[in-house]
Amino acid sequence: MNNYEFCVHYVQTFLGREMKSDFRVLDFGAGDGRMVKMLRNRGVNAFGVDPYYGGGDHKSLVDPADFDKGILKVMKNAEIPFSDSSFDIVISNQVME
Repeated sequence: MNNYEFCVHYVQTFLGREMKSDFRVLDFGAGDGRMVKMLRNRGVNAFGVDPYYGGGDHKSLVDPADFDKGILKVMKNAEIPFSDSSFDIVISNQVME
């Protein structure tokens, strides 16, 4: 099981216990949005944010519609562009290397 699948499995397991229809997940360091898409394909209300850093703005790798819909966002000024307390769980996979 790769890291993305592990995180998706963890979220689904947690979601199954919580049984909340409005459950929201934030992928901090979403990169190209792969994990957000995996979660959304499984019916999870997932969003992603990625900080800008000199060599790694992933915006060119993502479907522009995901930005237009607000599913994926790029951080500016080190701020997460979502309201406080708007997520039930935050995942961060391979971000703090």
